[in-house]
Amino acid sequence: RISLKPRQFHSHFVFLDEYNFGTLQLDRVLASEVANMDDSIAVQDHSNQGAVVVPSVVTAWSMMHYLGSEMAQEYYRAIMGRFSTEPYRKQIELIPRGGLMLAGAGEAHAELVSFKKELISNQFASYLTRAVGEIIRDYMNEGEAGDNPAISFISSVLAVFELDQDIESEVQALKRSLLSQVGVAEYSVKWENPCPIFMLPDVFCEECTESRDVNLCFAPPGHDEVGTHWICEDCGAPYNTNVIAERLLDVLNRKVVRYQLQDIRCSKTNRISPRSLVALSDCAAPLKTDISRSSIESDIQLLLDLAH
Repeated sequence: RISLKPRQFHSHFVFLDEYNFGTLQLDRVLASEVANMDDSIAVQDHSNQGAVVVPSVVTAWSMMHYLGSEMAQEYYRAIMGRFSTEPYRKQIELIPRGGLMLAGAGEAHAELVSFKKELISNQFASYLTRAVGEIIRDYMNEGEAGDNPAISFISSVLAVFELDQDIESEVQALKRSLLSQVGVAEYSVKWENPCPIFMLPDVFCEECTESRDVNLCFAPPGHDEVGTHWICEDCGAPYNTNVIAERLLDVLNRKVVRYQLQDIRCSKTNRISPRSLVALSDCAAPLKTDISRSSIESDIQLLLDLAH
C-alpha cells in the first residue's frame, strides 16, 4: 500500500525543463502576519478561520546565470516573477470567493486570456524595451568583448513566454520589436539552452545515506547564494563539499590523462596513425584526435567554474 502526503502546494507552474522552471508556492499563514491585505494577493482560507494563503515566487531558472551581465540577470528574475504573479492576481479577481479554484473555460477564462495578451502587448513590452536599452548601455559602458548580453536576454525571456500558447501572436510581435531594438533580424536568432550539465554519479548523503546522481551546475531554488551547498533532495541536508571536491579532482585528472594518451587518427580514413610526431598521415591527410582541444578546454573551464 502506498500513501502520498503532499508537503508543498504550488500554482502557475512554468516548466521549461527540470533545471529551468518557476512557480508560486502557496503557504498558509495567519492573517495578522500579512502587513496589508488590500495590497497583498493573499486569499482567505475558509477552511481555517484567521488564516490566509500567501503565494511566494520560486525562481529556479538556471539559464539566468548565463545571460552575461548582472543587470540582465536581475531583469530576468523580475520579469519571470511577474509572468506568474500578474495572471495569478487577475485570476483571483475572477474567481468567486470560496477557494483557489482554477478559472476554467467560459467567460472568466476568456477574460483571463485577454488580460494576459494585454499584459504582454503593453506592460511587458514597455518594461522589456526599457530593460534591453539599459542592458545595452551597461554593455557599452563596460567595454567588454564578447556577445551582446541583450540578445541572450531577449531570446531567453521569449523562450519562456512561448510556452503559453494563449499569447503566441503577442509574443511573436514582441520578439520582432525587441530584436529590431538591438539591430538583429528575427530569423537570425535561434535560442539554445545555455545551461551546462555536469552529472556527478552516486553522491551519498551523510544524513539519510541516500545516493543520487547530482547535476553540479544546478542550484536549487533558494540555494543560489554565495557559500551555499548542493542539497539532498530527500532530506534537504547539504552534501559534503570536501568529498565532492576530491571527486572532481579525480575526474579532472582522468580527463587530462585520457586526452594526453588518446590515439591520433587520419582525418580521411579514420585509421589510427602508427606515428605520433608527424603532421600528415600515410595518405597525406591531416591528423585528428578523438578528443578535441576545445572539448577538453571546455571541460576544464566548467570544473574551474564549479570550484569557484
